[in-house]
Amino acid sequence: MVRGWVMMAMLAVLGLRAEQAPCEALIRGVKEFARAYRDWDGAGFQMSARSFETAVQQDPDSVLARYWLGVTQFHLVLWLRHPSGSWADAPPEGPVLEAAIETLREGMRLDPEQAEIHALLGTLYGMKAEGGLGRALWLGPRIERHKRWALAHGAENPRVQYLLGVCRFHTARKPADWQETLAILRKADTLFTAEGDGPAGPTEPRWGHPGCLTFLALAHERLGNAPEAAVCFRRALELQPVNRLAREGLQRLSKVAP
Repeated sequence: MVRGWVMMAMLAVLGLRAEQAPCEALIRGVKEFARAYRDWDGAGFQMSARSFETAVQQDPDSVLARYWLGVTQFHLVLWLRHPSGSWADAPPEGPVLEAAIETLREGMRLDPEQAEIHALLGTLYGMKAEGGLGRALWLGPRIERHKRWALAHGAENPRVQYLLGVCRFHTARKPADWQETLAILRKADTLFTAEGDGPAGPTEPRWGHPGCLTFLALAHERLGNAPEAAVCFRRALELQPVNRLAREGLQRLSKVAP
């Protein structure tokens, strides 16, 4: 009984409500996702998405299953933008992005207070808004609404702070903007470190720390803080050795070092 209450409390902190015992497909999908994330494997993300689709079919009211499906689709979009190696059967980015939004919208409908779902939706709408000024003006209020909801329900969630930091990174223009980006991503880094990078349960999220460190390094680089940027790039590579952005960042810094 005590162990059950502890698990429910941890899920509440993460912004994911406790549900009935997860099905086999959900647990299998989380393991497949962890491998794909570690190796940055597009086909692996697609494989884990199929497991989560099965989990959704088995339990249509499971917010957790839809959360994980949306997370995997989100990372597949990222892989398509920053691939590692070739993948002959890779799907086009647009339909995957739309599928991720639809999956997470359905999860939000089931539970409107899921902080990570709001943060993911805000990020995905931001990616969609890159298609032009008209689209950005149309989606802007929706992005801001999801960001507010994410902070209201998950200010101490590392993935929420990481995703909001990435959003701020992409809109930063002045040094003050980059300082604000640093503050958000530093908080995310602190929260990730406190959370730990090993899974505390079979379906609890532990993704995001390598990406957070990479964008923290990129923000330092924009501000001319090369030593701090190098430290963050190296930390990202320790957690995710195949992180191409971090590796390219270190190479870039080595070329300009005195």
